[in-house]
Amino acid sequence: MSSDIAFGEQGFFSATVPNAPSPLLTVNPSALLFNQIANPIQVNQATLSVNDGRSLSLLGGNVNLDGGKLQAANGQIDLAGVATGRIELEVNNLLVLPQTQRADVSLTNSAKVDVTNKGAGKVGISARNLDITEGSSISAGIAPGLTVDNIAPGDITIDATGTVKVQSSELRNVVNIQATGNAGNIHVSGNRVELSGGGRLRTRTLGKGDAGNINIKAGEISIAHPVYDFPVNSQVDDQPALDASNSGSNENYGSGRSGNISLFADGSIYLSLIRQDREVENERENKIISTYNCCDAKGGGDITLLANGAIFLDNAYLVSSSFSQERGAGSIFINGKESVSIANNSAINAISFSSGNSGNITIQSTGSVLLQTSTVSTNIGSTDLNFLPAQGDAGNIKISSKSVAIADGALVTASTVTSGKAGDIQIDAQELVEIAGTTPFPLPGGYCQGDVTYSSVRTNSEENAKGAGGPIRIIIL
Repeated sequence: MSSDIAFGEQGFFSATVPNAPSPLLTVNPSALLFNQIANPIQVNQATLSVNDGRSLSLLGGNVNLDGGKLQAANGQIDLAGVATGRIELEVNNLLVLPQTQRADVSLTNSAKVDVTNKGAGKVGISARNLDITEGSSISAGIAPGLTVDNIAPGDITIDATGTVKVQSSELRNVVNIQATGNAGNIHVSGNRVELSGGGRLRTRTLGKGDAGNINIKAGEISIAHPVYDFPVNSQVDDQPALDASNSGSNENYGSGRSGNISLFADGSIYLSLIRQDREVENERENKIISTYNCCDAKGGGDITLLANGAIFLDNAYLVSSSFSQERGAGSIFINGKESVSIANNSAINAISFSSGNSGNITIQSTGSVLLQTSTVSTNIGSTDLNFLPAQGDAGNIKISSKSVAIADGALVTASTVTSGKAGDIQIDAQELVEIAGTTPFPLPGGYCQGDVTYSSVRTNSEENAKGAGGPIRIIIL
């Protein structure tokens, strides 16, 4: 625990060093001082709660929640692992650890941190290493059935100097069913960020309002998501690792825009779907990243991956899609400075099924771009007769790098099945563009079933479509 409390320039109170009392010590404290190694805080299967709108803070050495629940409805919960140093207290009650030596924080055994109510609740965690495992959860947003007007949504903010692990657990900042208002954002920063075993971040809305954004900034980012089995015609919710969708099920559809998802890495980004030790019947909803937008909503969000190192996609599905009457799918931007590898049945897709245009897809690298047994596609409309005819245009695709290889049955395609036109495709390379090879595409049990496919670059106007195919440009600079 803290040994001293600072009151700005008026002095401080020490629990360990006697000092003269000051009449000025009635103002709000400005900082907590940890002058010696703090004792750990352990919460075992207990519930700690405060009144609505109030704050609950656990500040100590290593902080461990083993089961149990921390609750501050529409308030603020702060967890800080502190070794020694000074914690600043800002006017908005946020904790700031500028030069503090940190300790670890963990949530295990289905532990819960919850500020869900009218959307203003905030969660902040500051640590050296943070482990969120074994079905634990951090929740914020708007509870089912509540209507919120003119209230800024609260965020979930994770700040670690070491590794952030989310394993078989979830961070969610959502607008729940039949609720009205906007979802807050999720911000995660660390030296390394890992999601595995079904670990998820969600800022989606199932009610009326906008989804929040997901921002991850780290030295290395690794997401290894399990492959789920979704039987045909099942109503089971999809389960992307990163989900900023605006959607719902049955009659409870979202109404608003989807959020944006951004990953920034000083090193590399790794995204993969991990197959289970069993046969999977249908992988149609196995997404790594989704900014899906439904029905009467306002369009899909953008997806951005930026890395100073390499970007690897292995059996990974990234999609921005929209059924909106107002705005189409968002754009997808991928830039891996060293290289970009999209392999092993991966798919990057921007698609609109209604009035708006589908987003553009841009892939860049100063090194190489490899597309192997995978697809990059923009689409407008659907061949499914249950969908109304779409009226927008398919987005453009641009790939730029030192060398580009489209191999082993890989596809780059912009297509239309309606009156809108297919998008343009442009490939720029400094040295080499190679398009070669065939393979049964995709791999057995993969996202899309099909026959042997030749590696190709296509702009398609499908059967009965009235829109034209776009141009294809391949340029060696």
